Amino acid sequence: MALRIGILGGSFDPIHIGHIAIAEYALTKLTLNKIIFVPAGDPWMKRSRLVAKPKDRFDMVKAAISDNDLFEISDIEISISGPSHSINTVKTFREDISEKDELVFILGQDAIENINLWEKVNDLITLCKFAVMPRKESAHVNPGLLETKVEGLSKRTLFLDDMPIINISSTKIREQIMAGRNVEKLVSQKVFDIIKMRNLYRD
Repeated sequence: MALRIGILGGSFDPIHIGHIAIAEYALTKLTLNKIIFVPAGDPWMKRSRLVAKPKDRFDMVKAAISDNDLFEISDIEISISGPSHSINTVKTFREDISEKDELVFILGQDAIENINLWEKVNDLITLCKFAVMPRKESAHVNPGLLETKVEGLSKRTLFLDDMPIINISSTKIREQIMAGRNVEKLVSQKVFDIIKMRNLYRD
């Protein structure tokens, strides 16, 4: 039986309950067999914005997903030196599965509207489909706009327009930690314990 595998990449700096909610929603809505979380190593679009070290972010993601057997984690991006590009990640995953299996790259509206800037994007859209989440209430992704970015992209895109908007961001969580506020309700207990034990985002 062919598998349908989701890929959810991100800085996860830190991973929060919104990330998990997105994954759980996509798992059901897209009838995925599993989702692979891919913490970014040296993301070329955010190279100066990462705060926690790769190992800390990897460990937080691993802890956050540990209760769901359909969630996995890959160190494919944090284990390499230099900038990480989605084309290389997807190529590697593609080589490890059957031709009948399908990869679905889960990303936000802002990301896909800038996908024309990605490395070898014309090759990328032949290797996977995309599932797009709106970023704001009543927002939707315009298929016509996607076609102006990359020809054929809209036909490879699944739209999650009915997904509830989750107004949580890693940036705000880091700011609250630096301000001495409690973020225990914004991350899982296991992630909160790692942040506290390792004194992350304090300075």
